[in-house]
Amino acid sequence: MANGNTQDTGGTTTTPQGEGTNQTASAGPSGSGERTYTQAEVDEMMGGYVAQDEVNRLVGKARREARSKYEGYEEYKARAEAWADYDEVAKARDEATAKVEALEARIAHRDLVDKVADETGVPRALLKGETEEELTASAEAVKAYASAQAPEPPAYPGDKGGGANPSPITRDQILAEPDMRKRQRLIGENISLFQ
Repeated sequence: MANGNTQDTGGTTTTPQGEGTNQTASAGPSGSGERTYTQAEVDEMMGGYVAQDEVNRLVGKARREARSKYEGYEEYKARAEAWADYDEVAKARDEATAKVEALEARIAHRDLVDKVADETGVPRALLKGETEEELTASAEAVKAYASAQAPEPPAYPGDKGGGANPSPITRDQILAEPDMRKRQRLIGENISLFQ
């Protein structure tokens, strides 16, 4: 435009003039409802002019403040992950400790059963109980039952002579007998092997 006015695409016309001069702005492209604003009113509506350097300084300051809030985040994150790993390790350690303690208890019980079996002569498979007293009482009960079940020796020898004496049976042969009733009978018949 030749008169020094400029028009933007929204239909607003402004006249470049000095400080404090009036500016005219139209409400729309038709030009109806024009109003005149002073420079002070325009500055007030715009919130004042801020230089780019000041904008950059303010944005930089905001970024530094945001970064300082999260300073050390990676370190804290690594520590949290380490604690999570520690919890898993502690859980696995506790499970392993419980298994070891259970195995130690089973071994101790087995050793106790072996001791009572050796002392009483009763096979370990027949002993029941957790403590030495319970195991000893069980061994005494087995002995009493075995002696009560032992048959009375015949009044006269079963072999009337002429035959070879059967070979004597050993303790290991009796304990190896798979039939429990026969094994109990043999224990009763040969109780001297178990005393």
